[in-house]
Formats: sequence, structure tokens, C-alpha cells
Amino acid sequence: MATMQAEPAHVGSKNREAVAEVRHEKWARCHVNWTAVWVGALAAFSMVLLFGLVGWGDYFDGIAARVTGQYSRLGALLDPLIDRLLVISGVVVCWHFELLPRWALALLAAREVFMLGLVRWALHHDLDIKVNWLGRLGVWPVLSALFFALAGLETVGAILLYIGLAFVLASTAKYLRDGLASRPSSTG
Repeated sequence: MATMQAEPAHVGSKNREAVAEVRHEKWARCHVNWTAVWVGALAAFSMVLLFGLVGWGDYFDGIAARVTGQYSRLGALLDPLIDRLLVISGVVVCWHFELLPRWALALLAAREVFMLGLVRWALHHDLDIKVNWLGRLGVWPVLSALFFALAGLETVGAILLYIGLAFVLASTAKYLRDGLASRPSSTG
């Protein structure tokens, strides 16, 4: 029959120290992981909030300018560019994280790039592109779609994206029709 021998006192204290050290390491790793989660969540929340403030601020700034009758040539040139860049930045993030249907994001991005080219072409040919109401009505659902998708409400974002796409694609068709109608005839 085997006899149990008592461990020397120094072995038991080493085991207790080792167990305490392992517990401390686990706690420290868990604390670091939770800290990273909170910092990441705070950064994501800040990014979503910033996107919303910039997008809706730009939208309400445009409304305020129209209501008060304020106009500047620089503002008329920069506002569409900033709008396109804001939308494209939201599309890139939503695409990367697959927050919204990619086909709809691709269509929206293509429309935004096309509009940049159209505005550049119109400026080069001394044509004015007048913002139409379909485009104005499409800005809110498009920016809101990107905001809600970034905030984790993908279904709301997808619904708003489809509504916004309908408006902005219709406005693009109207821009093309109006632009073609305003071209001087080349008969001579």
C-alpha cells in the first residue's frame, strides 16, 4: 500500500504562487480584451456619430442656404464634390464590412462617380447643372442608409438605400435629359 508523504512547505507555497500568477495573468488578459472591446466600440460609435453629423449637417446647411437665398460660386462647386466624397466614403466602409447589398452599393458608387464626371464636363462646357428635387429628395435616404448600416441597423439601411437609389437614379436621368436639351444645336 502506498503511503502519502507530506509535501515540503516550500512546494505548497510555490504552487499557491503559481496559481495566483496564472489567475492574475488570466484577469489581466480578460481586462485587456474588455478594454479593447470598449475602446473599439467607442471608436465605432464616434465614427458613426461623426458620419451622421457631417452628412446631416451638410444636408441641413443646403436647406438653410436655399431658404435664406445664400449662394456662392465656390459653394456651388464644392458642395456636390463633398456630397459625392461623403457618400463614396460610406459606400467603401459598408462594402468592406458587407453591411448593405453590394450590388446596390456598386450602383450607388457608379452613380456618384458618374455625377462627378458629369459636373466636370458641364463646367468645362460652361453649362449649369441645376440641382433637381429628385436629387434633393434622394440625399436624405442615401446618407441615412449608410448611417443606419454603420450603426448596425442593416435592414433599415437597406430599405432606405433602395428608396434613395430610386430617387438619385431618377435625378441622374433628369440631369442627362436636361443637359442634352440645354446643349446648343450644332446645325449650321
